[in-house]
Amino acid sequence: MFVAAHQGGRIVAGAVANRTGEVVGLSNVFAPAQDAAAYWAGCVASAMGAFPGLPLVGYERGADLSSAEEAGFSRLGPLRVWIRRPTPGE
Repeated sequence: MFVAAHQGGRIVAGAVANRTGEVVGLSNVFAPAQDAAAYWAGCVASAMGAFPGLPLVGYERGADLSSAEEAGFSRLGPLRVWIRRPTPGE
């Protein structure tokens, strides 16, 4: 699901909400820095409205992490990304 906030006929903020199993990932959140908290809250509310009762998850860093925490997210730990490279012949 794509979330978009409009102002004066322009998209000024938004996010992507993607259901995977029993959670909803909130990603690609963008918002003007001066109103980040309000737009984050709107993106969260939109995702929760579209997927009621499911937990929201995501990963952020820097100012976006602060905005996510202000929107009610809790920090769980560092992100680890794993990769499995194919062996020859696969």
